Amino acid sequence: MVHKAADGTLAVLGTFFEVGAANGALDQVFSNMATASDVPAALPSTLDPTLLLPTDNSGWIYDGSLTTPPCTAGVKWNLYAGVQEVSAAQLALFTHDPSFRPTQALGSRLVTGGD
Repeated sequence: MVHKAADGTLAVLGTFFEVGAANGALDQVFSNMATASDVPAALPSTLDPTLLLPTDNSGWIYDGSLTTPPCTAGVKWNLYAGVQEVSAAQLALFTHDPSFRPTQALGSRLVTGGD
């Protein structure tokens, strides 16, 4: 989930998923997801974003960038260690190929948290 503050700064809350049972919170998003577009569209219902995050909030924090164009730098990443499930059908709805951005070198960035 990407968040933009009033001052324009960006933060991302990221979580891992593994193929398994269908994810009810994602169903709320994917069942209303139109064809990809550059024009943002609101969901027709209210979604509790905490349902998209694992209950264990341990993980890693680092400065990074957006993973899709324009790949904006200076993004505060919060990556959760907990893993959630997503069905194969749900994953197929969200998967795109090729990836917009290859993995970047760590460089001088500092990663904190985790084990």
